[in-house]
Amino acid sequence: AGIVTSPRKWGNYTQSSVAMGHEIAVTPLQMVRAFSAFCRDGTLPALHVVSPQFAESRSPNQLRISRQAMPPAIVRTAREAMRGVMEEGTGRLAQSEKYQMFGKSGTAELPRKDRRGYHRDRYVASFIAGAPFEEPHIVVLCVIDDPDKKKGHYGGALAGPVVRDVIDETLSYLGVAPDIAPKDEGKALVSAE
Repeated sequence: AGIVTSPRKWGNYTQSSVAMGHEIAVTPLQMVRAFSAFCRDGTLPALHVVSPQFAESRSPNQLRISRQAMPPAIVRTAREAMRGVMEEGTGRLAQSEKYQMFGKSGTAELPRKDRRGYHRDRYVASFIAGAPFEEPHIVVLCVIDDPDKKKGHYGGALAGPVVRDVIDETLSYLGVAPDIAPKDEGKALVSAE
């Protein structure tokens, strides 16, 4: 179920600490499942763990919906905001040249093993995104636990490019047409006149 401080135990700072990612914890599968609602009409898909030998026998049309998590209008607004993360926010380094993505970075302080707060110099860098924007086919999450300090610690800068590369390769493999026009390589067209 994840870890969420129950309302009965909220303290003076809970509202602001939850907004920063403290007092909550989710698994990567929970994160991908929740983000999938933004790729759909606000419904949460039920998770299925399938062994490789049975994966081919399962039809993609057999996806079960567990419940409506949010209205479609909220999904569209949130997806637009997350496209802004890619264009103007912390996901700029992760923007694909092939597919319009929508995503969210995460940079969290690593919790101490003694459960007495958080390290001030150790982090968990993450990035999650879906693509293509209009008809999402895939959600990818990358979590880097305690990254090398020499390379940085921000989710958008470290995990974002990994997500972009996986999205590009996977959608290309699946035969999903790019939804971004290729950039002109600077070659001028010469007129025959």
